[in-house]
Formats: sequence, structure tokens, C-alpha cells
Amino acid sequence: MIEREKLQHLIENIGIPKLCLILLLGISLIIVSIPSGKTKKNAQRTETTAKEDSTDFYVKKQERRLVNALKHVEGVGKVKVMITVNSSKEAVVNKDSPYEQSSSEKEKTVKEEEQTVLVEEDGKKVPYVIKEVEPVVEGVVVVAQGGGNDIIKMKNLNAIDDQMADELMYVVDTCENDPNVKVVVLKGMPKAFSAGGDIGYFYNLIQQGGEVNMDSLISKVGNVTDGLKRMSKLVISSVSGAAAGAGVSLAFSGDFVVCADNAKFIMAFVNLGLVPDTGGTYLFVKSLGIQKAMELCVTGRPMKAQEAKDAGMVYDVVPAEELDDTVMKLAKKFASGPLLSYKNIKKQIYQAGLADYKKYLDECEIPTQRECAASSDFIEGVKAFMEKRKAEFKGE
Repeated sequence: MIEREKLQHLIENIGIPKLCLILLLGISLIIVSIPSGKTKKNAQRTETTAKEDSTDFYVKKQERRLVNALKHVEGVGKVKVMITVNSSKEAVVNKDSPYEQSSSEKEKTVKEEEQTVLVEEDGKKVPYVIKEVEPVVEGVVVVAQGGGNDIIKMKNLNAIDDQMADELMYVVDTCENDPNVKVVVLKGMPKAFSAGGDIGYFYNLIQQGGEVNMDSLISKVGNVTDGLKRMSKLVISSVSGAAAGAGVSLAFSGDFVVCADNAKFIMAFVNLGLVPDTGGTYLFVKSLGIQKAMELCVTGRPMKAQEAKDAGMVYDVVPAEELDDTVMKLAKKFASGPLLSYKNIKKQIYQAGLADYKKYLDECEIPTQRECAASSDFIEGVKAFMEKRKAEFKGE
């Protein structure tokens, strides 16, 4: 698995928009002002110089780092990476500005041409480099074996495991504490927002004779959903395709849920002999009422995006090709709004309707799921899912 520090460093060097394997993304909307003005005489100025060899070295170095990181992803075989850049690595050197001075008494002009500032290194005079500007990454292409692997298929659907839960919590904390982040957008992949728990992991553990204990994972994802609800910044969930199991709770942790017209929400826990966790039942009861929540949780039937919108759980439903633009327009609108007001509205709503949310997770949800996860029905449900057959439950 990719270690958090390596992943963070990789993102900082390559850039979040270019790293297409990122599953969930907190977007900060920042207005950058670029000062302009006239330069004064005798002021120093800089000049950029391209170095093609250093650019190639930089690209190859980043490609190697990304390959090494991806090799640690479970189920991935051989990996090839190609990074393209649209600029060269540049060294910004210090230069003296041209200098011109006239004397009215003798009507003479003293003129100095522009000169590069030199420093001595190892007995040689070299230009004084103020800073180095790395190339701008234009695109990243990743070719990796493992697409036919069930584990990889689950990962591609944003299946949630302990590591992802830790990384999500890290993102939530980072966004909350970063003053530059105005709005957070929670986004999955076009095919699926999230498949929920990593059933492939459960299956492998069962096959090896191990016991499945979900306490830690439920607690971690519950902290994520609670953290999103408590967050002082507005959160927009951008949902395309299926959101299943814990993915439903994650999606509805957003303050505004915007869906593609192909989105659907599936409380699939019952198909595995489990109960909804990560706050799913709680959020459904609060939003839909007891009877509707009972129907969806017991039957496990999909709830389409329009039905969720009609029920008041979804803010908007748009054609899939318009989802990204719609979400970003909404995010920009909120980012330029009264942020302090938004912060305190969220605080009021949390206290009015969700104050006992964490207590419910700890005192009700975890114990009930623990009992189900220890049952024969759960083992049968997981095996049936992975073996693509109908489960034969016995109620034990």
C-alpha cells in the first residue's frame, strides 16, 4: 500500500489535478493575485534559462517515483508510467539591470550594460541562481497489469478499507485546518462513487480461516462521516454511478449532494447478512422517516438519483456529462459567499439534528454489526458475492 507520507510528497511534486489515480479529492478554491507594476531604475531583475537535460532528468525521476509507489498497491503487476510536460526546467539567475546616468554639468553619460551576477563555486565563477522552477506537468499516463483481478476491480470502484479510511480522515482534517480551503468536493469515479466495504478483503480473510472484525473500520469511516458533518466548510458530494454500503453514508455526509442521472444508492449490507453501518440507518431515518428507511435497508433495493431528489436527500440531478461543471459552479459560488455564515449554519444544524450521531455509531451500530459479522450468514453472503451466485442464508 502507498504510505501516506509518500503519497503526500508525490501529490506535492506532480500535482493533484494530474494524478488521475486519486480517488477522493478535497478542492480548495483560491484566488491568486499577481502583482504588476513598473520596475524602477537600478532595480535587479531576473532572467530564466532553459535546461533540457535537467528537464529529462526531472521527468524520469518522477516517473520512477510513481512506478515505485504504484507497485505497493495490492494486486497491481507490472507498471509503466509516462509523464509529459509543457515547459522546461528553468533556473532563475540574478542580473544587474542596465544602468544609465547623465551629468548636466559635463553633459556626459555613464552607461553600464546588463550583467549576470556571478559567484564563485569550486574555484569557478558561475551565475547566481535565485531559484529553480520545475517543469509544468501536462499529463500522466499509467499502464498497469491487474485489471482482471477482482481486488483491483473493487479498488477501482473505491472500495473502502482501513487505509482508505485513514487517508480520508487525513484529508478531512487537512481541509478543516487549511484556511485556503473554502469548499470541499467529495468525488468518486464516473462508474461508481464508492462500492462500500472491501468485500474482496473480507473474502480473502475468510478463505484463510481468519475472523472478520469490522469494529475499527466502522469507527474510522464513522469518524470521517461525522467529521464531514462537523466541518466548518461546506461539503459537496459529486455522485456518479453507484454508491453502495458505506459509500451511501459517505455520499450523504455532504451538505449538498449533486448527482449524475445515472447515480443510485444501494444499502447493500443485507445482501451480505450485515446491517447498515457508518451512519447509514441514522441518516436515512433522519432524512426519510422510519418506514422508508426500513424499506430501503431491509430490501437493499437501489434508490435512483431522482427518487432521492424527490425525497429531499439530493440537491440536484443533472446529465452525467454536465456533473463536473455543475458541481464546480456551485463550489465557486459558495467559495465567494459569506463563509462565516455558512460555518455557523452548519454548527446549528449539526446540534439541532445530529448531536447524538457519534453516540449512535459507538453504542448501537458497532455492537450490532459485530454480531452480524460473526455469523455464518455473513460468511455465506461474502462467498456468494465473490462467487457470483445467490446466497443461501440460514439465519445464524
